[in-house]
Amino acid sequence: MVSPSNKVKEKIYDFDDTERVVESTKYIKEQMKKIVLDEIDKKGGKLKVLDSGCGTGEDIIDIKRQAQTIDAYGEDIHIKKSIKFRGCSFRKSNIERDFNGLYDIIISSEVIHCLLGKKVKRYLKNLNEMLKPDGLLVITTFNREYLWKTLYRMIKKGESQYHSTHIIFTTEELRDFLQQNGFKVEKIIGGRFLHGNHFFNKLDFLPKSLTNVRHNFLVSARKVRG
Repeated sequence: MVSPSNKVKEKIYDFDDTERVVESTKYIKEQMKKIVLDEIDKKGGKLKVLDSGCGTGEDIIDIKRQAQTIDAYGEDIHIKKSIKFRGCSFRKSNIERDFNGLYDIIISSEVIHCLLGKKVKRYLKNLNEMLKPDGLLVITTFNREYLWKTLYRMIKKGESQYHSTHIIFTTEELRDFLQQNGFKVEKIIGGRFLHGNHFFNKLDFLPKSLTNVRHNFLVSARKVRG
């Protein structure tokens, strides 16, 4: 006979992660925008804000909508031509080239885990050079502490969930990496799958590794050198 505890664990392991990943990603994006908008309010004036690796541009468009005074920019290698859309300037960019320009705030959402090791350092160096003195960098990325879940799926389904080029940091590793490359880390926020009063959070017999798993996290860091 299967114990109630094992039945619950079986239910968790068979559960499709999609909903929880979406919840975690949404939470982290909300926190990212809050940090950026707080920085805009604090500094005031006509700040320049860049979304590096902006994808569809939805993040920088939403930030511009809430902070009309900023100059908002989006760069991505998949943009075909420079365009102006909803108050934001978008242009094609290779995220590994040498950059010119000064920005008050740069966001980089779900980019660095798609780069090879040496290219991550070069990318962060470029972002550092793009920032004004005391400029703010806000990064969101996958969390390697979530890797055990990935490994379980690989064993169960016989397939890999991530491309082999992905570089996945833990929160401590990214904090140290940023501090070694010209930034002072100010805040780290992890996105819990199971928030607040979720049913599984009330089951005391479950190990915390199940209820506190993080899919991605956020780091905000201040430029400390030119």
